[in-house]
Amino acid sequence: MNQQRQQAPAQSAPVTAPAQSVSAPGEGNAAAASTVPGVVTENRGGSAYTIRAGDTLWGIAEATYGSGRFWNDIYLANVAKCADGGNLILVGDVLVLPSIAVPSEQPAPPMDSQFGVCVAVVPTLEVEDWGSFHVFPNAATQAQLTAGPSGEPAIRENDMFNLRATWTAHQSSRLDELGQSGAELPASLPEERTAFVAVQLSRVPVESMGTHQASRVDAAMLALGENEYQMISALVAGDNAGVAGFLLKAVAAGNSAADVIWLSTQIAGQNLDWLQDNLTLSDPRATGGGVTQQFSHTCGVTTVQAIRGDYDPVYALRTRNANPDINAVDSSDANATNPSLAQEQQTMTETAYGGTTFGAHAGVGADRDNIAAGGGRWVDDHLNSLSDVTGLTYATTTDPPAATVVATLTSALDSGMETPIVIGNGPGQYTHYVLVTETELKDDGTRRFRIHDPWSGDTMWRTDQDILNGNLNIAGSNSVTGIESPSVVTP
Repeated sequence: MNQQRQQAPAQSAPVTAPAQSVSAPGEGNAAAASTVPGVVTENRGGSAYTIRAGDTLWGIAEATYGSGRFWNDIYLANVAKCADGGNLILVGDVLVLPSIAVPSEQPAPPMDSQFGVCVAVVPTLEVEDWGSFHVFPNAATQAQLTAGPSGEPAIRENDMFNLRATWTAHQSSRLDELGQSGAELPASLPEERTAFVAVQLSRVPVESMGTHQASRVDAAMLALGENEYQMISALVAGDNAGVAGFLLKAVAAGNSAADVIWLSTQIAGQNLDWLQDNLTLSDPRATGGGVTQQFSHTCGVTTVQAIRGDYDPVYALRTRNANPDINAVDSSDANATNPSLAQEQQTMTETAYGGTTFGAHAGVGADRDNIAAGGGRWVDDHLNSLSDVTGLTYATTTDPPAATVVATLTSALDSGMETPIVIGNGPGQYTHYVLVTETELKDDGTRRFRIHDPWSGDTMWRTDQDILNGNLNIAGSNSVTGIESPSVVTP
């Protein structure tokens, strides 16, 4: 859609574009009475173990106690021999394995090298070849190694709470299989997962994840397979708060464990400004990097792309990686600058409308300097197709009272729900989609709204009075003539 005004009948479509296994280090001791009614436990550990090349605290704990989750007990009993916060253990050192009461029915399965952490290395920084990728203990070792002998990237760091990996397609598929089967690791308790999520969310900045997205994290983490949960929780806990927030957002958006792990390899250690600029599409910091419609009449679907990118950092980063500059356009050739972005916009625009609010119609993607050849469409159907990602459904209201618009936007945005609006210059003029992404109540009592304009790709602020008085001045339009009101999907 462009900023050119055209009269349209009521409820017409918006018209213009504006590892090797670890042997058991110790045998279990005699069964002991449990402190939990109905649960029989036995003491395991209570012995010493000499570290061998390829060992990990996780693997030793798994072989000894039946679960790698007891790695921290070993670490705390051997702090002096676990350098770099437990990230480095040395071959030949002797560890004390504390005696721990564990459920007697809990088996002690062999360790799977795909989930090894705290890798033991000889003092010469020997690197163990574990299957199809390589591991090393810390950043100092990493600086000496750029890739394994077969050319595959190596793991960035390697301890339980700071694990980074670049996964091959084979490894990603295998992780999915392990997570779905749930057979490799003993199940963590739901309350343990919920407590972990609460701790992580307490440190996540609002710039990483809004209220609505945060509310979806616990259910998403509870739905993960055990191996998926163990890997993702390690990644989340092991990085800064901003990164943790975007990783949790990726989980809430329904991404696979492999995709979340891929994301972690791309964003490890990045600061909050970088994360906002690269893991969203609506340009929340107004740096000029917002997604722009490549065609004359694709404002609606570009708004859909922006919402998806703001709720799904995996999609946002891949969209940016696949296109030279999502903020740039070629007005005479829509496919010239960002062909991948343009193709998605054109396909979505020219797909027949699948909603129930409006009659059958479809848009037409045309070059931005050939407005007469294009045509827009309503996008509530596309918005609702993303409900698994956003956790939201949208309902369109045309020609709403301005006071209702302000109230709807305030309520939705205070709850972290981004809201598209359609703007024009009077009732029945459904000229241009824009996306309202944030609201602020200033000290003087003025409320303002942050708006992403897909025609220019710019982010701007407008006040409640601008809406009430019809003074928006965005892409040649001043009034709100339509709103896509969000509602939370009921689980």
